Amino acid sequence: MATHWVKQGDCISSIAWEHGFADWQLIWDAQTDDFRRNHPNPNTLAPGDEVVIPERTPKRVSVATNASHVFKVRRPPTRLRVRLRGDDGKVLSGIKYELMVADKTLSGNTDDDGLVDQPVPANAATATLTLFTSDTANIVLSIRLGHIDPMQWISGVQGRLRNLGYFAGPSDGQADDNLEAALRAFQRDQGIDETGTLDDSTRDKLESAYMG
Repeated sequence: MATHWVKQGDCISSIAWEHGFADWQLIWDAQTDDFRRNHPNPNTLAPGDEVVIPERTPKRVSVATNASHVFKVRRPPTRLRVRLRGDDGKVLSGIKYELMVADKTLSGNTDDDGLVDQPVPANAATATLTLFTSDTANIVLSIRLGHIDPMQWISGVQGRLRNLGYFAGPSDGQADDNLEAALRAFQRDQGIDETGTLDDSTRDKLESAYMG
């Protein structure tokens, strides 16, 4: 078995693509129980993580000679899911958008929960989301795919708080006054004890708010 050392922006889907696997689940199943337990979301890895790459098993197919044959590789789709909220915290439902990724433009409207949900290439690193909020003003968001660190890292907490609109600084892993203020604001909005520290209840609420 080979080893892949995770770099910023990697996720299991992109790692599977890089190593020639059609299904990322084959990569995930090759990891230890401890690794999967410490990474509940396979698409949230930390730089420096060690991912085991299993040996690929060639697939053999019997076909007739003197004939043309077409083979299709089925890849489980990788999806980009982004939930949008306004400054007042309310979801932005029914908003027309365009998503540009890998030289393709995908369009649609956010659903009742303010969700953008589109298939994207597993090896895509960036995307641009344009929201058509009125006839004269658009909102353009640049998205870096796979760049959120796990919740066990301070940088992962900072990234989630920033994406939720509570933290304005960089995801540098520094537990400073800015992070404490962001945690207090988040805790206040969630109706939990305003401690400014990442206790278990805050961690659960943050993960739920970010994913939901």
